[in-house]
Amino acid sequence: MSGNQRVVEAVAIAVSDIQPTNTEVIWYDTTLSNVENYKRVKIYDRSANSWIQLSPSDFEVLQQVKNVDSNDSGLNANFLQGYTAQELIDAATAGATLLSTGQLLVGQADGVGLPKTLAGDATIDVNGNLVLANSGVSAGTYSVATVTVDAKGRITNISAGSAGNLSNTNLVQDAANRTYTLFSGGDLKFLTSGGSEILVLDETNVRVGVGVAVPTEALDVNGAIKIGSAAGTGDGTLAYGNEGGSTSFWARISGAWVNLAAGDNISNANLTWTGDTTQDLNGNTLGFTGGSIGFGTASPDASAIVDLSSTDKGFLLPRMTTAQMNGISAPATNLLIWNTDLDAMYRYDGANWVAWTSGYGVIEVMNDGNNGRPVYFADLQSALETCKTGTNTVTLYSNVTVSGQINMNFGGTGIGFGYNFDELTINLNGFTLSYDGANSDSVIDTDLNGVLLPDLKIINGKVLRTSATGGYALTFQRTTFYSSNLIVDSNVGGLELGTINASGYLGGSKFIARGSGTAVKISSGEIQDFIAINTSSGFAFELNTNRAQNFYCESNSGTALRAIAGNAYNFKAHSNSSYGIWHSSSTTIKLSNFEVSSNTNAGIRRSGFGTGFWYLDNFTVLDGGIINNGSFSKAEFSNFKVENNHGQALGGSVGGMDFYNGWFKSSNADYTAIILTNNKFEHIIFYNDSHETVRLNDVSNVNDSIFKNCSFICEWDNASGHALDVTGIDGGNADFMNCTFEVVNSSANCIYSGDAETISVGNSGFKGATTPVNANVTISLTTAPDSNGNYTA
Repeated sequence: MSGNQRVVEAVAIAVSDIQPTNTEVIWYDTTLSNVENYKRVKIYDRSANSWIQLSPSDFEVLQQVKNVDSNDSGLNANFLQGYTAQELIDAATAGATLLSTGQLLVGQADGVGLPKTLAGDATIDVNGNLVLANSGVSAGTYSVATVTVDAKGRITNISAGSAGNLSNTNLVQDAANRTYTLFSGGDLKFLTSGGSEILVLDETNVRVGVGVAVPTEALDVNGAIKIGSAAGTGDGTLAYGNEGGSTSFWARISGAWVNLAAGDNISNANLTWTGDTTQDLNGNTLGFTGGSIGFGTASPDASAIVDLSSTDKGFLLPRMTTAQMNGISAPATNLLIWNTDLDAMYRYDGANWVAWTSGYGVIEVMNDGNNGRPVYFADLQSALETCKTGTNTVTLYSNVTVSGQINMNFGGTGIGFGYNFDELTINLNGFTLSYDGANSDSVIDTDLNGVLLPDLKIINGKVLRTSATGGYALTFQRTTFYSSNLIVDSNVGGLELGTINASGYLGGSKFIARGSGTAVKISSGEIQDFIAINTSSGFAFELNTNRAQNFYCESNSGTALRAIAGNAYNFKAHSNSSYGIWHSSSTTIKLSNFEVSSNTNAGIRRSGFGTGFWYLDNFTVLDGGIINNGSFSKAEFSNFKVENNHGQALGGSVGGMDFYNGWFKSSNADYTAIILTNNKFEHIIFYNDSHETVRLNDVSNVNDSIFKNCSFICEWDNASGHALDVTGIDGGNADFMNCTFEVVNSSANCIYSGDAETISVGNSGFKGATTPVNANVTISLTTAPDSNGNYTA
């Protein structure tokens, strides 16, 4: 039986007349006769929904309580009402006595278990209430009272105390003097009359709840907190009142009241941190509305929401890779980051991440895709990535230094690939595009569509390449390259137009190489309108293409024009200490309408061997002359003027060459020309004022050169100032037709030989010499001149 259920029925009537309630019932059955009394006592077990017969031992317990005998009247309602059978049995076992008044007197000699007595005249009524009747406990309320409860939570005693409110009261559970709690788990709760929590003390988690059943924080309050005017003035005091001149929320910080106006905001306060401070928002947000925030300044500008002021620190953007940038979820329009892959600031324009420069202008892009609205970028490669199709213009508004080679390739995908534009103009706008990597990369390298040959233009500025170990500043293939008002300055090569379908129309642009590299090199297509300068030992211009025209090339200690193959027109070439023009291959070369010079070496030099052809027309060699050190199938020179102030105007292996309508002049102590075999000269003037003019040599005793309508002039006033010296012909022959020979010193010969030689001279004239033909020279003709002066040589 449960120990806290009550007996509410204990009258002697028949069992069949009883309808048991939800309480346990001890029943004395009077319908039974001639049986032991214990069999008449029955207990109704509500949980089993049945009557239980009292055992003899249970009956003996009841006899101890009331000294029940065989008389039926021993058990009646007056004695049993208010107690359960289990309580009666427990009490009897503990030595309790049921008084004639219906009161249960309990007690036990060893003091363990139930208390022995109730204090004073205290009683427990039929409802289980404690009645204090002892004069030692005065009626009223108590403070500092001690309340004693049994193991079942029932009050068994209250000690006397002084009158007043019941406060600071201890509830004692057992002899260990542990604080008793009314609820399981060690909590102390104060409830409203309706059972709602007013105050909860959570012993297990050390929490206090006000108006909440289960507090989740150290202090968990459901409802508003009212703070009155504070009497204390120590730091950390919180108050609501007129502490600082106005009614508000106030906090005491550093000995002063701080107004916590508007609840969430801090105003009119100086907050000072000592040491490093970290605030973790834990994924939440922190917002400020109104006013201005200053860093490094106590007076931020009113027009700025944030004013940063420092003379030794900068502003550092969030730094991330391209992949991390693209991984930002729902970026806001105009969100800024620093891209560490591209080494540039990037802005989200509402649809795409773009390099940031808007409003300040570093690189502007206008193309078919932005509908006339410029887009700005911080680095050139990013700008060009938006120019892969259509017509595009990229404009610089500042000097730009790239961190690596700019690539534009037709094939492939990704950065630097997939370029298939129709036209791209890079307008440097008076600024400099530079790269200083210690490698052989270019500033810009392209390999575009070899079918469409798209137009690429770089204009109005300077391209600078420094610290390079080789290569060219600009390298273009499969494109048509245009430039104007452009300067390319490189410590290696300047411009290379590659071997596949590349042409250049350069608009007077200037290309400078400052080392052993080549200022301009073209290997296909055509090129025109440019200046190529090498300030050191490299080539100024290397020609290996269809055509080059309208250019100037110059090298300090290298060749100005290296003509490997192709045609060149309307140009000038100059070298300070090397060749003005150098033809160094067996291919065919055609040069026309040009001017060339070299201060200390050959103006034009031929050193190739093979079956190539060499055509030069309408040209002037201002200094350096023509030197041939190679062989060829044919070489033809026409309409020219060749001078040399430091050597022969025509020298080297002069054989198998044709000259028409020209002039060779030397003004130094050397021959104007030394001529070998199988040459043809027509309408050529040979002139010298410091040495005899022309010397003929042979090859295997053969010369066989022909001179028609030529003039040999020596204005060197010396007996050795001969116009023509045939000493080296060594038995060979040379034919002179309609030629003139002239000297200024009468002791010199118009035709001289140091040994016996025979030549053919017809219809020619001699001037200035006492002896025009030296005695060692025999002049012969196959036929004598007829009446009209005609002859056969």
